[in-house]
Amino acid sequence: MIKLLEKLLSQRDGIHSEYGALLRYTQDYQKRLSIIRKVLVQEKEMFEGRKVSDRIVNIDRHYVRPIVRGKETKSVEFGAKVNNIQIDGISFIEHLSFKAFNEGIRLKDCIRMQQKLMNVRVRCVAADSIYANNVNRKFDAACVHR
Repeated sequence: MIKLLEKLLSQRDGIHSEYGALLRYTQDYQKRLSIIRKVLVQEKEMFEGRKVSDRIVNIDRHYVRPIVRGKETKSVEFGAKVNNIQIDGISFIEHLSFKAFNEGIRLKDCIRMQQKLMNVRVRCVAADSIYANNVNRKFDAACVHR
C-alpha cells in the first residue's frame, strides 16, 4: 500500500506541476489529499515499527480513531464514545468524543448536568464500578450524601 500511495501521489504531483495553473481544486479535494498524505506518513511509521498516536483508519471519516477496550470479544472499537446519564429511564448524552476518554473522572460533570436539567439536588447516585474511585467517593460524601 505504501508503494502504491507513493506512486499515485508522485503521479498527481507531476500532473500538478505541469498543469497546476489550469487546474482548480475544491476545498474537499485539498482536505482529502492532506488526509491521504497523513495516512502515508502514518503507514510508513507503522511499517518501521513505531507506534502511531491518533492513527487515521478511514479517509472519509478521518475523525474516527480506534479506541482500545478491555473487552474479550472486541479489543478495539471504532466510532464515538459516549458518556450518558439516565434520569427516570431517559438517557441524556453528557459527553461525546471520537477520542478515548476515561468516563470515571466525569461523575461530577454528570451530577452537575442532572441538577441543572432537573433543577433538583441529587440525593442518590448509581454507577458502574469504573466510577468508584477515591475522588468520586469524596465528592459523593461531601456533596451528594450530606
